[in-house]
Amino acid sequence: MRKKRKIKIREIERDFFFNKKKIKKITNYIMKDGKKNKAEKIIYTSLSYIRNKYKKNPYEVFKICIKNTKPVISIKRKKVGGVYFNIPIKLRKKKGYYIACKNIITNSKKKKYTFVKSFAEEIYNSYLGISESVSNRDNIHKTAETNRAFAHFLY
Repeated sequence: MRKKRKIKIREIERDFFFNKKKIKKITNYIMKDGKKNKAEKIIYTSLSYIRNKYKKNPYEVFKICIKNTKPVISIKRKKVGGVYFNIPIKLRKKKGYYIACKNIITNSKKKKYTFVKSFAEEIYNSYLGISESVSNRDNIHKTAETNRAFAHFLY
C-alpha cells in the first residue's frame, strides 16, 4: 500500500474591502458557476445596504449574525442493532460557519424580493436574533438535546 499524502489546505486570501477571510469565504459560498465578481458585488452591496439603512458597522453586524446562527452541536445517524439512532456530535468551527452561511443564504433565497436586499435583511434579522436562520439553529440544538441519551453510541 502506498502512503497517504497530507492534504495541502489552500490559504484563502482576504477580501479587499474589509480585509477579512470570513467575508471572502461567504462570497465563495454564494458564488455560482465561477462568477466571483458577481458574488462579491452581492456581498458588498448588501453590506452597504446595512450601513446605509441601519447606520451600523456592517462587519460587526455580520460577525454577530454568524455567532447567532452558528450551531455548536449537530445530529449524526448511526445504526446500532438494526435501529437508527440520532446521535449528537460537536461541530468543528469551520463546519459550524459553513452551516450558518448556508442557512442564511437559503433563507434569503426563499424571500420574494431581490437577493441583495433579502440577504441584507436576513443578516440584520439574524443580528437581532429574530431570523429563520436562528430558529434553524435552535431546532438543531433541540433535537440534539432530546437525543442526548444516545450520545454513548458514538464511541
